[in-house]
Amino acid sequence: MDTSVIIAILGVVSTFTGFMAGRRKRRAEVIGHELSNMQKAIQVWKEVAEYQSGEIAALHKEINDLKKKLAKVEQKYRERFKEKQNKNKNH
Repeated sequence: MDTSVIIAILGVVSTFTGFMAGRRKRRAEVIGHELSNMQKAIQVWKEVAEYQSGEIAALHKEINDLKKKLAKVEQKYRERFKEKQNKNKNH
């Protein structure tokens, strides 16, 4: 075989090999960036969830406090209603 043909074949093979190696490297880099972005997104969602969890706990406490206050108001209302009924019966 002529040396120019061998050199041409070696050039094509090395170019193809370089292309394939570069392609694998780019694919690995893309996957690495995607994983990094996913980790960042997960961290953001985790922080949001933790914040929301605290907010929900505070709202539950506020609801329970309001229920207790409402129960006291209802009890006072019942007592006053009974007092009025008793007054009206006595008159």
